[in-house]
Amino acid sequence: MPKLALENVCEGMHARIDVCDATGRLLVPAGTSLTSNHLSILRKWGVLEVEIGGDSDDVDQHCLAVTPEIAAHAAKLTEWAFQHVPSDHPLIVVLRAEATARVTDQLLEETLDGC
Repeated sequence: MPKLALENVCEGMHARIDVCDATGRLLVPAGTSLTSNHLSILRKWGVLEVEIGGDSDDVDQHCLAVTPEIAAHAAKLTEWAFQHVPSDHPLIVVLRAEATARVTDQLLEETLDGC
């Protein structure tokens, strides 16, 4: 499963891989069933995403699928936001990709609310 923005991760989901802070310090080992305490710690340490998965993953797969419509809408919104910024600068390329991922997560969250 892809990485989910931390705000989309729920208690009971399992970390597919080790979750570390920016310095590489292990915060949550792979396979851990996440609790509200884990999520609070991850927020405090600035973790933005968690790769979710494992055998006991109870997440509805069809709700998490990013549809082509969601991806296209996220790309359109991001392009509008970056319309006056040079697109060939390496930093802007990274920022635009991160912004698109976050907008996609927000749109996906709105979709999940309907599941």
